[in-house]
Amino acid sequence: MAKQKTVSTLVGIIIIIVATAILFGGVFAWQYFATKVQVPTKTVLVGGDKDSHGCIGSAGYTWCEKKQKCLRVWEEDCNILSDVYPIYSDLKWSTSVAKKITEPVSNVKINGYEITAVGQTSGMLDASKFFDYYKKLTQSGWAVDNYFDADGITGSQVGYNNGGNYIVLNYNITPGKVTSGQNEPLQYTCPCQVTYTIFTGQSETAQCTKASDCPANYKCTNRTCQINN
Repeated sequence: MAKQKTVSTLVGIIIIIVATAILFGGVFAWQYFATKVQVPTKTVLVGGDKDSHGCIGSAGYTWCEKKQKCLRVWEEDCNILSDVYPIYSDLKWSTSVAKKITEPVSNVKINGYEITAVGQTSGMLDASKFFDYYKKLTQSGWAVDNYFDADGITGSQVGYNNGGNYIVLNYNITPGKVTSGQNEPLQYTCPCQVTYTIFTGQSETAQCTKASDCPANYKCTNRTCQINN
């Protein structure tokens, strides 16, 4: 009787051991396969998402109606004339803001957009490199517009025109340390902060063939840009 009881106990222990092994083995197997099996992910190929204009969105391109081309907005502003690009320096330029100006002397009304950037300069000579950079405009059909010429102690301005299109460049220096006394002509030393400005636009009477040739809020009527009333 005692012998049978001993056998039954051993059988029970063996059953418990086998069940435990199966249980833990199942858990380990599940963990192993869970780490090995990967769920397929959808891959978006660059160039596989062209829009109706052929612009590749995954590469950052969007359609610019005014320029009739695809562009990256952080590389080229849709509202600023393409001849300005590649843009001066590696400064962080603002997004364009609509602006209306008047050409001095001739009083031609010009509608367009302006962008700005802030940097550091060692003085007027250093800041004027901005103008030197854009002398290249004369090689692509632009003429210096002397009506825009302006110079001062803390800044300067130059302009270009090409038919009814205009580009106006400006920089303005914030003096680092003023060295002149009260009631004396301003004198200062740098390093200084400098603000660069680029304006591009068209005269209100600029010729056009379609609405995209004109500034914002203007329409093309009888081959001239006219404001929408």
